[in-house]
Amino acid sequence: MQKEYIKNEITYAFAVIAIISSYMFAAVSNNAVIVLCIVIIGYFCKYIKTNHLFITLDKGYFLLLLFCIFCFISSSWSVQPAYAYNAAFSYGSCIMIAIFLCEIFKNDKSAFNALYIAGIVVGILTVVLYGPSLVIKSILGISRIENTFCNVNLLGILFAYTILIAFYKMLHKKSGFYIPVMLAELALILATQSRKALIVVVMGIVGIYFLYTQKRISVISLIRLIIIIGIVMLMMIYLSKFTAFSAVKERFEGLYAMFTGVGTLDGSSMLRKLYIEISMEQFWQHPILGIGMDNARTAIVQSTYRHNTYTHCNYVEMLCDGGVIGFVLYYSFHCYLFICFIKRRENWTVYSRLCLGFLLMIIILDYGMVSYTEKTNWICMVPVIVESWHLKRREKER
Repeated sequence: MQKEYIKNEITYAFAVIAIISSYMFAAVSNNAVIVLCIVIIGYFCKYIKTNHLFITLDKGYFLLLLFCIFCFISSSWSVQPAYAYNAAFSYGSCIMIAIFLCEIFKNDKSAFNALYIAGIVVGILTVVLYGPSLVIKSILGISRIENTFCNVNLLGILFAYTILIAFYKMLHKKSGFYIPVMLAELALILATQSRKALIVVVMGIVGIYFLYTQKRISVISLIRLIIIIGIVMLMMIYLSKFTAFSAVKERFEGLYAMFTGVGTLDGSSMLRKLYIEISMEQFWQHPILGIGMDNARTAIVQSTYRHNTYTHCNYVEMLCDGGVIGFVLYYSFHCYLFICFIKRRENWTVYSRLCLGFLLMIIILDYGMVSYTEKTNWICMVPVIVESWHLKRREKER
């Protein structure tokens, strides 16, 4: 029994290390390969004693494979075929990481706990690597931490997910033990000044509370949700008056101006708007197959003469790169998971609701996500995939 426990803990440790490595060494060349190797080692640790090394053949994996093949094929009409090949390789690495993590976590509900531990560890290492002084200045809005070992927006979203998982644990265990973790992660989000991360925190906390406390959706529960959202928005408006929130407030004002045309665009929002306009122009010219995966950057470079970058909006990036066909192929997997949850709603647990909330959050965040080949986004999909398996199993057992 003790050997079995030790073996499980070693496997779990490899999974957590892989998640941490995906953030801490994101700037390292071929980081996805390194993370994949760590995950595979953990996979072998779990299954070598049973001689059962087969991967669960989920129907959704066929959809992932189709899109990966599409990435390769798109090189035949790409402006830069090498970009399409790289996109296929990066995407393939991402889904392989997710698949092996799913296998490690397939028999329990520890995927969220692994993400929670990784968020805490990455938060501590962030303070160590940047230095407490710079982090404090960033929290106060004097400066902002830069992209060094990882994109700061991705760090912010990880910290936001950590807060949501801590909030879920706090509700489930009825313990205030998780409040310090939530406050510490919130401070780190302020240091990143990530707008998406704050949106995740606000929407996620309200959504988790709603999903956790309501056994069934009713008119009264919806009214209660609206009241909670109103209170949270009033708190955000009040907090924005403080110096620590001033920098984030300015970035939100720029984001508001980008959507409505009212107000002044900040530099970041101005560039994002320009990238979206350029990419959509390319989509209307090549609506069926796009200009080739990861080739939106070629259009951006030609239009800006200097910015070799993503569109910073997954929906527009996908339309520009893969056209309608690529868009449908990519998001068919998300739809597959969503349908899987809705069809089996009679078998939902509170944990199932949490996973569905994360899926919806991932879909919403794709509007501002940096890239569809970002492995951290797929790592956050792992708990959702595993829970979809559990729902299918519970349906068969009924």
